[in-house]
Amino acid sequence: MGLIYSSSDSSAMMRALSSNLAVARTTTSELTAGCQQLIAAIDGHTLSGAAYNAGKGLFSELVIPTIHRMTAAVDNVQSDLAKYSAADAFIASEGFLDEDKLKLKIKIMKANQQLLHDSARAVATLAHSQPIPGIYELLQNAQRTFIKMAESMQQDIDKLHKQIQKLNEFDRQTKNLFATSLEEMQLAMQGILVLNETTVKSNGLYTLPSGVDKSYFTEIKKEASTVLETAKPKIELIKKTDSLEEISRKTIACANIGINPYTGKKISQKEADKFKYAAWAGTLTEVGNVVLGSYYGNKTASRLKNSGQGKKSIKPKYDDIYTYQYNGYDNPGPLNDIKGQPNRNFYGGRYDMEVLKEPKILYRAGDGKNPLGQWFTESPPNSVANVRIDTAVKPQWIDRNGSFTGASNIDRVYKIEIPAGTTIYSGPVGNQGGIYQGGMNTNQIFIKRPWEFGDKITILGSSPLK
Repeated sequence: MGLIYSSSDSSAMMRALSSNLAVARTTTSELTAGCQQLIAAIDGHTLSGAAYNAGKGLFSELVIPTIHRMTAAVDNVQSDLAKYSAADAFIASEGFLDEDKLKLKIKIMKANQQLLHDSARAVATLAHSQPIPGIYELLQNAQRTFIKMAESMQQDIDKLHKQIQKLNEFDRQTKNLFATSLEEMQLAMQGILVLNETTVKSNGLYTLPSGVDKSYFTEIKKEASTVLETAKPKIELIKKTDSLEEISRKTIACANIGINPYTGKKISQKEADKFKYAAWAGTLTEVGNVVLGSYYGNKTASRLKNSGQGKKSIKPKYDDIYTYQYNGYDNPGPLNDIKGQPNRNFYGGRYDMEVLKEPKILYRAGDGKNPLGQWFTESPPNSVANVRIDTAVKPQWIDRNGSFTGASNIDRVYKIEIPAGTTIYSGPVGNQGGIYQGGMNTNQIFIKRPWEFGDKITILGSSPLK
């Protein structure tokens, strides 16, 4: 049996897996934070007694390392999902492909093509053997028609061959994914099930279920020191390359133990609550070492600035932030009020606004169905990979709840003339996590709903992207 691909089934799988991974990440983060708080409370004598001290061993030696192993397994599955999504982006536009049916179509088309070639030769022979005026021209026209039909059929055959190549390339890129990562997750789950059946005595000591292979727990005990030092819980700080999902997860985990997720420094409960609110409200934006958002980011930063403390307590990562008209630090600008907050797609919220005084040529990568979108560049991209990596265009878009919100199919680049009088917003591309880097060296342009411009906007042409 040959390979079969279904874009709808593939999208459904990615949506479901993304949703499950989001739940798993939140759960493990909260469990880890809770365990770390418990250990810190025991070490700090907030909770004391022989039973508490003995029970601490259960958490520090087994529970937290087991959760850590599950977290690592989730990360590995997430990594495989990112690779799968990237591979899926190059085949999703095909819809449904069945290798056996494609090969059968090619076989039938080649047979029909051969019949057309044979018919063209037969008509040519007949025309030359009986050069009757009128009939000769008629037979020659018939010959040309047969040849054109055969050539057209060859184009269809070539297209089918390309679909088979796509199918095989997709198989090559994805066939080894998930096998190891899901096996690691299964092992981690077995560890959790064993912990669920572990007997904990009133004095805090524990006994593993009889018949359990204790080598697994002996191994993770050795790893315990790398996961949790007695009074120093492991802290995952936010990195520049983190996606918004990662930023949200780490923010909640750090805030739960009173740590600034960017600096690692201790913070007050009030400050921790602000971080957690921003994460739960989905208003996180990465601009150096501070979390900003539509509520705590913009409002608090504004108050700090008015009180003369803003620039002392919050320092942007790059010195150029005030060379732009708007930024995510203290002046989010008009895009912050548009649905979806497109300013968050600029690096650190940096962008300028301009009203065009004359028509401007821009380029947009998309599919064959939709030449217009809201994001453009001033120079044409060289490849699909160039679009994905440099301008951070993900093949699938997942919201903060892990739900699928849309796909970005790319196979063409459009050259478009934007009319004078249009308001455009330009700035560096924001990082979307993973391979979708963007960065300060790549600029993009946002135009609000250009498809509403009617005949004022002109599609000058398009070319395929590979």
